[in-house]
Amino acid sequence: MMSRIEQLMERCMRDEATEEERKELLELLQLSENEAEAQRVIGIALENAATSGGMEGGMGEERGARVLETIYGRDGARLRIQVIVRWGLAAAVLLSVVWGASLLFRKEEGLPVVARAEQRKDTIRAILPGRNKALLTLASGKVIALDDAKGGTIADDGNAEIVKSGEGSALSYRALKKDGSAFNTISTPRGGQYQVNLADGSKVWLNASSTLLYPTTFTGKDRTVELKGEAYFQIARKAGAPFFVKVNGVKVEVLGTGFNVNAYDDEPAVKTTLVDGAVRVVAEGHQLVLKPGQQAVAEGGGGLRVEPDADLEEVLAWKNGTFDFNRLDIETIMRQISRWYDVDIVYEGARPVGHFSGMIGRNTPIATVLKLLEYGGVHFRVTGQKIVIMPN
Repeated sequence: MMSRIEQLMERCMRDEATEEERKELLELLQLSENEAEAQRVIGIALENAATSGGMEGGMGEERGARVLETIYGRDGARLRIQVIVRWGLAAAVLLSVVWGASLLFRKEEGLPVVARAEQRKDTIRAILPGRNKALLTLASGKVIALDDAKGGTIADDGNAEIVKSGEGSALSYRALKKDGSAFNTISTPRGGQYQVNLADGSKVWLNASSTLLYPTTFTGKDRTVELKGEAYFQIARKAGAPFFVKVNGVKVEVLGTGFNVNAYDDEPAVKTTLVDGAVRVVAEGHQLVLKPGQQAVAEGGGGLRVEPDADLEEVLAWKNGTFDFNRLDIETIMRQISRWYDVDIVYEGARPVGHFSGMIGRNTPIATVLKLLEYGGVHFRVTGQKIVIMPN
């Protein structure tokens, strides 16, 4: 008797699946208990497609893209291969060998060019994905390495008890019955991320290479924090106490909402993206109020504009454990890779042109990420913690 996954896969391959059935299949494929079954069924489907394709050496990119579309659907110009997020390297190898990795990460202009990378495998294996790690600086100047600290209460500062979660992924503040407050700073390095639960119930997720300055308790008429880098905020509502985020000359006023702020020094603009609720963004005398799904872009020189239809999946990919590249140039992509894998990026000669798209889990070994770049036509070599991008 056919399993439910087999039934749905067969319907997809015959182009008979409804949108609800396709979503059901995708959900089943991503369940850890279905991993072996999913790989088996997809393998059979790929073999059948390759055999019926009548092409030497496999099904080719066009037919492979068709297979992917029937299973996963198409979002604009991208293929959304979310199953790779769970399977990691094994899935990447499986899919790239049979379908061609250019389907997972491909250059949008023209056909992908396969380049030979100059690298040492042992060097690449030494480059690890990021993890939960950060430094906490107390008001006294004392610095605590959170990845080394044991779970439980790690300090009292101002009018708050500071607690590290048992799994080591979050820091929480509990107000104490005494006067005074203090300012703490939490900083994630390249290759680090961390969550902070503020004393008012608000939650902040910090991406790599980011810093948040905040009071241990909020005692005034407003709640203000300062950010460098990137963070996602989930702000607790508090009547009469608006929440403000200050970052690179931009001020975001919040009344209870979820939003993302990207404000790295090496990015060309400060981007505030609203998921739900409402925020007011103020920059250089200009201001605008965002609606859910919109993005405020504050560029150098004082300009402030709104993107009406922000790609929330791409914006929140880092928080959800993925890289999601939607027609990005190589420099934007490599900045993300640099922060997460703690590597330096150097360009040698002319930089690759064009835009690239792809989606892959952030826990994926860098060797796999680089292989997908290679299939997309990017030449590179790896030396220690440095990736050199070479001209085509």
